[in-house]
Amino acid sequence: MSLDQEDQDVFELPEFPMPFQARVNPHLDMLHRRSESWARATGMLSGGGYPDSWAIWDSLPTFHAIAAPELTAYCWPAAPPAEAALIHDAMIWYFAFDDHFQHRYKLSMDIDGVREHLVRLPAFMPMTSDEPMPSPENAVEEGLADLWPRLIRSRPTRWRRAWKDGITRFCDSAIQETVHLSTGRVLDLVEYVQLRRETFGAYTAALYVDISTGVMIPEKIREIREIQVLLDAFMDYMSLINDVFSYEREIDHEGCVTNLVLVVKNFLGVPLRQAVRIANDLVGARLRQFEYTLKVELPEASARLNLNDAERASLAAWGEGAQDYLSGILAWHERAARY
Repeated sequence: MSLDQEDQDVFELPEFPMPFQARVNPHLDMLHRRSESWARATGMLSGGGYPDSWAIWDSLPTFHAIAAPELTAYCWPAAPPAEAALIHDAMIWYFAFDDHFQHRYKLSMDIDGVREHLVRLPAFMPMTSDEPMPSPENAVEEGLADLWPRLIRSRPTRWRRAWKDGITRFCDSAIQETVHLSTGRVLDLVEYVQLRRETFGAYTAALYVDISTGVMIPEKIREIREIQVLLDAFMDYMSLINDVFSYEREIDHEGCVTNLVLVVKNFLGVPLRQAVRIANDLVGARLRQFEYTLKVELPEASARLNLNDAERASLAAWGEGAQDYLSGILAWHERAARY
């Protein structure tokens, strides 16, 4: 191999354009104080009085590399203290699920084991507060048992169902990841983008904006084309940019086959450096689609559908919260030791 060819196979992070300014939640210190205590209280972090087998993280440096307080502060800068704490705990739970799945099932390609693990989780997401839950048998279940009642409190049934559906998609996608790893199959681009929305947990992303802003997308426009386009671009940006940052961790260290850069490299037959550039162009295109839909198409739709002043204000506040999420997730990726 020539030196030029070797250079083409070296991974290098590209620059990531971002039209929205990242901000930081003023309650970051509170989140730092909360982080270890909640993880220990649910058995995710060792030292909380649970069986050693429950611990997903037994090292504080590994736990702090997640930077859940910073993730929350960057992505939801306007969230009040209680809402910021709730979102922060949910972020820790997602990382706990992912790391538990990675080390317990994915690396050993234990498809039956991950299926058995997942079958109990829906019981920890009842639609009403008076439905009983089973006793947790591991830290993932314990965390969800603590988190779920707080997530759905005072929320409408439609919202609760959306939450359960989003978390279920996220969890069930672990089976697909394990299957693809066991077969070594690299998906095509269309298949992969859909799967990535699920493996990233992106189907709950809009609900976090609801929590942080205190408003929801007005019911009158929730199902229109422009909102669906906005939400698709919103989900794609956050999930696909993660692939660029996590390429070396996932491919070189974990042997993963579900990563956008790898999909592009395999699909187009191009060197790594070119695949990174193309992947980043796709990420940027989804961001531009989000921005165009938010700033051009949605105002036109609001006028066409005669949204009143309150509905327009809610939509504007929600849109600003979604912008914060995207600028924040880039800022977090650029700083987090996890990647």
